[in-house]
Amino acid sequence: MRLILILIIFFFQINAQSKEFWKTIKGIEHENYYENVGVGIKKVLINGKKKKLKFTAREFFPKSTKTTKKEGLCKKWRIQEVSLDEKYVWKKYALNDCMPCIDKGSGYICSYPYFEVNYRSELFGKYWDSNFSYLTEVEDLIDDGTKEISMAINLGNREQIVLSNRQLKLTDSTASFFWSHIRKYNTKLRKIVSERSKSKPVPLYSSFRLVFNRLSENINQLIKNKGELKLREKDLKILFLVEPSATITKFQTRD
Repeated sequence: MRLILILIIFFFQINAQSKEFWKTIKGIEHENYYENVGVGIKKVLINGKKKKLKFTAREFFPKSTKTTKKEGLCKKWRIQEVSLDEKYVWKKYALNDCMPCIDKGSGYICSYPYFEVNYRSELFGKYWDSNFSYLTEVEDLIDDGTKEISMAINLGNREQIVLSNRQLKLTDSTASFFWSHIRKYNTKLRKIVSERSKSKPVPLYSSFRLVFNRLSENINQLIKNKGELKLREKDLKILFLVEPSATITKFQTRD
């Protein structure tokens, strides 16, 4: 019964994100974590024509996850990966990822991930989200084909700071550039953006770059090894320096 419930949770969450129905789902139980696998079809516009592509989605989360209505179905950490023909499209790492509070009715979230990191490849812009088509024009950040790393950190009930890193090719070399912006949502479910500040380049703060790169590298290893990130308050303070309106007192781990 527990495994069936976990599979239902996976089916709900991956469909909520991709707006597609996954054809097959299976669950695998590892020593310290669960793995769920889904295979689905997504309609993609290629050369002006809609084509159906088959994606594989994987989800990982700790065995300590509470899967009852009373506990809110919250995961301390959650890893998602989507691939196309065994080629990586995107992967995400989140802390405190929760399902809706079933006993309080539909549309009510117990808590939303307060820290997320997205790794996107060139295929993300080509086949998953056309808003990221620019990824075909930037250089690899990681040797696995990652073109962009983006962090989203909750600042309050309906607000996030977003930090991103891309590597651009210059005349005789390549260089990493960082951008930041603040986005606000219409509800605490953080599904529809109601306001967004203009993206701006991050000044050459060596401390910011060191923290961002260290976290990115550590989280990428946790995605491979399946573990929990210990997020330090002093690291957040350094990251928040790039946005004057972002203060550590507004950082929020739960709604």
